[in-house]
Amino acid sequence: MTIRAVILGLLGAVFIAAVTYLNDRVWGLSQIVASHLPVFVFGLLIVLALAANPLLYMLKPAWRLRPKEIAVGMMMMLAVCSIPSYGLLVTFTRASAVSANVYRTRLGWQKNKLVEQMPSHMLPGEGKDSQELTDTVRAGAGSKDAKISLGEVPWRHWAEPLATWLPLVVLMAVAVICMGLIVHRQWSDRERLRYPIAEVASSLIAQDPNHARQPLFRTHMFWWGLGIVLFIRVSNGVYAWSNSNWINIPLQLNFKAIIDAWELLGKADWWAYWWFIPTIYPTVIAIAFMLSSDVSLSLGIAPICFTALAMILLGGYGVSIGADDYMRGGSAVWQRFGSYLALAGVIAYTGRRYYWDVLRAALTFRAAAAVDAIAPRACRALIVCIVAMIVVLILMGLDWPVAVLAVPLILLAYLGMARINCESGLFLNLPRWQPVGVLLGLFGAAALGTRAVLVLSMLSIVFTVGTWECFMPFFMNGLRLCTNQQIKPGRVGMSAGCVYILGLAIAVPITLWACHNYGVSREGWAWSTAAYELPSCVYDPADVVVTELKNEGMLAESESYTPWQRVTNMAALRTWKIWHNKFLSAALIGIALVGVVSYLRLRIPWWPIHPILFMVWGTRQMAEIAASFLIGWAIKAAVTNLGGTRTYQKGKSLMFGVIAGDLTGGLIFMAVGVCYYFVTGKAPQKYGIFPMMF
Repeated sequence: MTIRAVILGLLGAVFIAAVTYLNDRVWGLSQIVASHLPVFVFGLLIVLALAANPLLYMLKPAWRLRPKEIAVGMMMMLAVCSIPSYGLLVTFTRASAVSANVYRTRLGWQKNKLVEQMPSHMLPGEGKDSQELTDTVRAGAGSKDAKISLGEVPWRHWAEPLATWLPLVVLMAVAVICMGLIVHRQWSDRERLRYPIAEVASSLIAQDPNHARQPLFRTHMFWWGLGIVLFIRVSNGVYAWSNSNWINIPLQLNFKAIIDAWELLGKADWWAYWWFIPTIYPTVIAIAFMLSSDVSLSLGIAPICFTALAMILLGGYGVSIGADDYMRGGSAVWQRFGSYLALAGVIAYTGRRYYWDVLRAALTFRAAAAVDAIAPRACRALIVCIVAMIVVLILMGLDWPVAVLAVPLILLAYLGMARINCESGLFLNLPRWQPVGVLLGLFGAAALGTRAVLVLSMLSIVFTVGTWECFMPFFMNGLRLCTNQQIKPGRVGMSAGCVYILGLAIAVPITLWACHNYGVSREGWAWSTAAYELPSCVYDPADVVVTELKNEGMLAESESYTPWQRVTNMAALRTWKIWHNKFLSAALIGIALVGVVSYLRLRIPWWPIHPILFMVWGTRQMAEIAASFLIGWAIKAAVTNLGGTRTYQKGKSLMFGVIAGDLTGGLIFMAVGVCYYFVTGKAPQKYGIFPMMF
C-alpha cells in the first residue's frame, strides 16, 4: 500500500462518511450509496480508468495510478458505505429519536406502557418527549440563514445511547471482517465464486505497462456497449429534466392488464405488480450474462415461481403467504430464514475440511499449511466478538438464551447477503426476515416477553432492516479486489476496520447535527414517511404481543419467567408435531428446499435451478429486477449455443461496456443534480439507473 493510495482512499472514505447523509436526506440529491453497487464509487472508478489514468500516463507514465493503488482506494471507500445511510445511521436515528414523536400519538402504545419497558439507555433522552430533543429532530432547530452549531446538538441526550450502541456496532463490524477473512479463501480459491462486482472492477483497473489504455478499452465491443447504453441514459436523463421536450427511449414494459383481469394474481402476491411492469436494467443484464446459467435463470424466475405457489395455496386452500408482517414474520418470511440457515449449512459442509483446519489452528495456536495465516487469528477474534456482543446484549436487557441466539441471527443475515452477492452479483437485495420475527416464531409471545421483543425490534432496526447496504458484501468485494492485486488479506482486513471506525467518528456527529438542524419532516414525503414508519417497526410488534398476552391472561406470568423458563416454555418445544407449529414447518420447508436443490445441483451436472431462488423470492427487489436477469440469461444461452466460447468472451467485453455506460450515465446526472442544487438552491429532478428502495 503506497502513501498515495492510502491518502486517496481516505479522502474518498471521508467524503462518503461526511456528505452522504446531507446529500441524500437534506439536499435531496441522487443517493451516493443505495445498494451494494454504489454509482458514486464505481462511477468514479470508470472515470479514473477511462479518462484520468490514461491522461496521467500521457503526461508522465509514473504518475498513473497502479491497479494496487486503485484497489486500495476502492476498498477504503467501500468500507464506509454501510455507515451513513440505511445501513446504520438513518435507521438508528429515526427509530430512536423519532420514536417519542410517534409515541405521543399512539394511544395503544401508551396504554401498554411500551416506552417504560424499553431499556432507557437505548434511546436518547430515555425515550421521553422533549422540545430540545424530539421537536428539533422533527422540525429542525436551524433555519436557512442560521444553522445551529455542532455544540448546540443536545449531546447530553445522545451520550448514553451512543455509549450503548457504538461498542456493539464496532464489535459487529469486526466480526463481519473476521468472518469475511475466514470464508474468503474457500469461496474464491476452492469454490471459485464469481464475485461479479469485483470482477468488473478488476477488469477496469487492469493495465498495459506499455500503453495508456488497457486491452479491454481497445476492443470495439466494449465501446459499442458503453456508447449505446450511455446514449440511452443521457437521452432519458435529458427527457426527465426537460419535462418531456426530448426523446425518451422506453425501458419499461407494461403487462398490468393481466393483473387487472386476474384478481387472484394480485391477492396472492403483493409484489406481482412489479414483474408485470418490468423495467430493463442494463447493468443487471450484463451481470446475468457473466453468471452461471443456473444462477441467472433462478434469479429470473424467482418471482414467477413464488407467485405461482402463492396462487395455488390461496386459490386452492385459502392459505395466504404473500402478506406477511415485515417485523413479526409469517410463512414466507420464516421459509426464507430457513433457506438462509440451510445455506449456512451448505457453506459449512462444502468447506468442512478447510473450516475445520481454521478452527483447529485457532484453538491450538498451531499453524496449518492449508489455510491463510490470518484465518485462525480472525477465527479467534470472531469468537471473542461474538461473546462480547452477547454480553453487551445481556447488559442491554436481553435474557441470556435470547442474546445467545440474536447475535448469530444477525451474522447469518450478513453471511447470506454476502454469499448471494459474491455468487450472483445481486447488488439490491433484502432478505425480509428479521431476528425479532424469527425469535418470536421460535419462542412464542409468552416465552419471549415484551421487553425482549422491544430490544430485539430495536436491534433488528439498527442492524438488519436495511441490509441492502449492510457491511459484509462491501467488504467481500473490496477484499477480492485487493487480493486480485496480491495484497495480503490481513492488511485488507486491518485497513477496512480502521477506516470503518474513522467513518463512524465522522458520520455520527454530522448525522446527528443534520437531524437537529434540518429535522426529518423537511426531507420530503417519501423520506419523512419512511422515518415515521421505523418507530412503528420498533413498537408495533411489542404492542401486538402485549395485547395478545393480556387477552390470554398470561402477561404477568410472561414477565415473571426466568431465563431458563423462557427456554422450557418455548413454543417450538410445546408440541412434538412440527406441522402444528407454523414457524417450524415454514423454516423446515426452507431448509428442505435449499438442501434438496443443493444436493441435486452437486450430483446432476445439467440441473438448471440454484438454491438462491428460495432465498430471494417473494421480495419486491427481486420482482423489480428479475426480468433483467432473465434477459441476461437468454442472451448468454443464445450466444454460447450459437457462437461458442470465443463469441461469449467477446460478449463479455460488450457487457463490461454496458456496465461502464450505465454507471457513467448515472454519475453524470448525479453531477448535474449537484450543480443544479448549489446554483439554484432547489432540489433537482432525480434520475436513477437502479430501483429506489424508498
